[in-house]
Amino acid sequence: MLRSLVGSEMCIRDRFTGIEMFTMRKQVKLIGVAPEGEIQYPKINPTVREPNELSNGHTHLFLLCNTDKRKYQWGDEAFLKYTIANAIATGKQSKRGTKPKCKIVYVILGDHAACDYDIYYAAKNQLPIIIVNGSSYSEKLISFMSKETEDINLEIDKEYLENSHSYILDNNNSEEIASYLHFFLTYTPYDIPRKA
Repeated sequence: MLRSLVGSEMCIRDRFTGIEMFTMRKQVKLIGVAPEGEIQYPKINPTVREPNELSNGHTHLFLLCNTDKRKYQWGDEAFLKYTIANAIATGKQSKRGTKPKCKIVYVILGDHAACDYDIYYAAKNQLPIIIVNGSSYSEKLISFMSKETEDINLEIDKEYLENSHSYILDNNNSEEIASYLHFFLTYTPYDIPRKA
């Protein structure tokens, strides 16, 4: 995925996937969005790194801060991620009508059930979703999408997944992922109804 973004003005929003080191090396913008209570701040000279520990690879970081009334957890950040992506895609020029809106593509690589909420916002806004095989979460989605099983435990209504513009990528080869990503950034293979 990162290979397809090198040399472009595009950016990645992540759920702290370990891609940080590669984005720093290739100078790709990496936006982290997370509930503050679910992450750990870096320690000085750690002997062991925690899986949810922040790293220095993010160019931008948005955290949902807990309040007395609300404790945020993974999945709650999905709306903020979509809002940020939509604002970046819209930009200043397309607000003025001088330039079309950029495209947004969701790529599901991870192994976290909170991705259900990302699927919800992508399906609701008719955005393409590339589901890359290779994790137990992705395999669960793929077996449901290919009608191998009808029983799926999701945090959202499974109708959203059924009606989404999801595309299954069985091969997790970086070239294949980059090809799919480039395709959906340049072409929309389905009709999007116009809003009245």
